[in-house]
Amino acid sequence: MAWKQTGQLGLADALATHHEALEELDDLHALIDWKHIFPQFHIFLVKVEI
Repeated sequence: MAWKQTGQLGLADALATHHEALEELDDLHALIDWKHIFPQFHIFLVKVEI
């Protein structure tokens, strides 16, 4: 027989919980033209070989 723990949430439960703060920047993200911004950061993404 299965039982459900009614105490503290587990890690998976905490990660799966939806919170409106997760969507706060969605409108701003939609306004940004990322294809013009990402090339500016290529210097951080280039792997340096020694």
